[in-house]
Amino acid sequence: MEKEKVVWLKHVREDFYEVYNDDAFIISELMDYKLVLEYKNLIKTGFPEMALDKVISTLRKNKVSYQVSDDDSLAAFFGKDNHYDRFVKKDRPVERVYSPYIPKYSGNFEVIFLDNNETEKFVIGDNIEGNTELVAKVYEKEIGSIITLNSGIKVKIINKSMTYK
Repeated sequence: MEKEKVVWLKHVREDFYEVYNDDAFIISELMDYKLVLEYKNLIKTGFPEMALDKVISTLRKNKVSYQVSDDDSLAAFFGKDNHYDRFVKKDRPVERVYSPYIPKYSGNFEVIFLDNNETEKFVIGDNIEGNTELVAKVYEKEIGSIITLNSGIKVKIINKSMTYK
């Protein structure tokens, strides 16, 4: 029996939720939220806590199974009536993220993505403009450290040469 597909609403800060990859496409389609490419193939969307009830109501109305990461009571599973796949529309526009905080850092670093053992080198201001979380966490840690991002992705720092302006 195939495991039921569920939109995972991840509570990343006290007042904010993020949704990743296929789940992000669903929320974007149903709520008309902007999609962003954070790095590699990580696509996300997010919304403030005050919108959670509206998001849940929309998922329920459209029979899309969901689970809120920090509250097991906020979940609905529709089994064979789950319309998850119906709303994964990958033709929606995805914007590249730009954050004003990245210019505070300079340099480069290299990490290995532990889920697939792929290595990638990032040059700040070139191929990493949008991921302040990854840049800040790499800056704070030593070579060899393993970092878990809000998305759940784990990376290991294998090289870095960074400064904070």
